[in-house]
Amino acid sequence: MKKALTPSATILALVVSAGMSMAGPLQGHSDYGFAHDVHSSIAPDRSNENFGDRHVTTNSDDQQYDTDFYLGEVAGGDMFGRVEFGTTHSSSDVSTRLASAGISADSYDATIGALWVADSMLYIDGQFRYGAFDSRIGLNGQNILDIDGSGYQISVEVGKPFALWNDLTLTPQVEVTYSDIDLDNVPGGQIGTLVDSDTLMARLGLRAERTFANNSMLYGQIDIYHAFDNEASMVFGQNTAALSIGGNLSLSDHSQLYAEITSETGLGSSSNDHSVSWNIGFAVQF
Repeated sequence: MKKALTPSATILALVVSAGMSMAGPLQGHSDYGFAHDVHSSIAPDRSNENFGDRHVTTNSDDQQYDTDFYLGEVAGGDMFGRVEFGTTHSSSDVSTRLASAGISADSYDATIGALWVADSMLYIDGQFRYGAFDSRIGLNGQNILDIDGSGYQISVEVGKPFALWNDLTLTPQVEVTYSDIDLDNVPGGQIGTLVDSDTLMARLGLRAERTFANNSMLYGQIDIYHAFDNEASMVFGQNTAALSIGGNLSLSDHSQLYAEITSETGLGSSSNDHSVSWNIGFAVQF
C-alpha cells in the first residue's frame, strides 16, 4: 500500500532531509582530483518535487572547502585521504490544496574520507560525515516551530571504471549508506510523527563519462536506490530511480564551472512521486 503523507509529515520529512543531506551529497571517488591541494566551491541548487497533491520547491546555496592528500601504498594499491567542510542555506515552499508552509534551514558539516585504488582501477571509497542544522518552519505565513538537529552519515562505495572508445569510460558502482539523525525541540503532535531517524540505503549505479583534452568532462549516471526499512524513506517509497546529466568546464589550470540536472522518481507504489533538481557551481583550486 502506498504511504500517504499528510502536509505536516511532508514538512517534517523535508526538515529531516535537510539534516541528512547536510551541505550536499557525499563526494564521489572521481572528486579526488588534486592531491595535496585545497579547493573551494560555491553552488546554488534548485529542485521541484511532486508527491500526490503536494508540490515542493527548494532553493539552496552550498559552500564547500576540501583538501585531498596521498597516504601511501596499501595492500597493493594507492590510498588517498580527503577532508571537507561545508555550509548550506536552504529554503523550501510546500503547498497543498489545504495549506502552505515555508521552511528555511542552515547546516554545517565536516567529512573525512579514504579512497583505495588498485592497479586495475578497482576502487573502494569510504566516507564519514557529521553535521548540525537549524530549521525554521512557518505554516500559512506564521512561524510555528524551530527545530535543531545533528547527525552523521557513513558510506562505502565500490566500483571499477572500464575504458571504452573515444575517451569514454563506463563505471558500474555499488554503494551502501547509513544515516542517523537526532532532532531537538519537536513538540509532540505539533507537526506529525518522525517515522524513522536512521536510514540504511543501497545504491546500484552506472556512470558514463567522456573526458576532453582541456580537462573538461561530460557525464551521465543512472542510479537505483533501495531503503531497507520501508519507513525510512519518508518522501519517496522504498525504491527510487534517478537519472543525472552534468559536466565540468575547465576555465584555467585552477578553476572550473560545473553543472548537473537530476530527475528522480519513486518506483512501485510510489511511481507518482517525482522530483527534478539542478545545480551550477564554481570551483577554485589553491
